[in-house]
Amino acid sequence: MSDSSKHIRSTFWCMLGAQTFIIFWSLVTSTSFLIATQTATRWSGRLSLAIFSWLVFAHLRDARYKPLFLIFAAAHGIHLVELLLYQHLMGNLSSLVSPGIAGGVLAYAVIFAMPVIQRKRAWTILKVRHLLVMEYCYLFLVWIVFAMTYIPRILALPGRYGGRYVEFVAILSWLIFLFIWKMVFALAGGRRTTGN
Repeated sequence: MSDSSKHIRSTFWCMLGAQTFIIFWSLVTSTSFLIATQTATRWSGRLSLAIFSWLVFAHLRDARYKPLFLIFAAAHGIHLVELLLYQHLMGNLSSLVSPGIAGGVLAYAVIFAMPVIQRKRAWTILKVRHLLVMEYCYLFLVWIVFAMTYIPRILALPGRYGGRYVEFVAILSWLIFLFIWKMVFALAGGRRTTGN
């Protein structure tokens, strides 16, 4: 097994280990299964954001960035299952079936599609510049989804969402920093570390 494959496997297992710890910790520290599900959903979202941040920084700068698309998709898939379970327990699952969630559905479709596109890059007709544009569109779309998740939490009345106000402000500030950093890097002419 190559060093690259070992790196991918170890990173993937670390992500699964972190998700398992979040679920276990949520169950142990919560007074009900509903609260535990809410806590696990919230912190798995934080983990997804951490992996996405890693992807943003590694993109075009680290030759091993491509597997992060798959790892992020897996982490966010677990987050989606937890989110759906929480909404089901709250009796709000039917409310998710509305035109208002079209953006979220599109984002998840892109998140799950990108690892497939990356793996099949070798036998598709996509040119390098086309794939690069797709990657930037992917990063921007996912960034928008994260930003739109936390902006309403900052503007909402206290107590409406789980978590603390200062956390929401810190996370949104971090997202703004990510966006600025990536824009500066792109405008400065950031290039791939390896060819395709």
